[in-house]
Amino acid sequence: MFPGRMTLSPPGPPCGPPEELQELAFIERPIRRSLKTAEEIDQLTVDEDLNDVERAVYLLSVGQEVQRASVISNLPSLVRQNPAETFRRVVPKVRVRTI
Repeated sequence: MFPGRMTLSPPGPPCGPPEELQELAFIERPIRRSLKTAEEIDQLTVDEDLNDVERAVYLLSVGQEVQRASVISNLPSLVRQNPAETFRRVVPKVRVRTI
């Protein structure tokens, strides 16, 4: 009834021998180098009490390019949530920076 029975290996450590673990250590180094410094984190931090329109205006005014791109890509959602404020306060900021 079970022609190809599966054989189980004896229990052992979930990882391979220590040599294999040392080989994996090179993966950890680039990750540590890519972490942000406290200063970089401060530059990317936005007051959490701002509403979406205020946050968008702030990021378009003083944010980094990646933050501006995020606001622009989320503009349709912002328009759906609050069209009047978005067109009054956010869209002019997008136009100013793209000229």
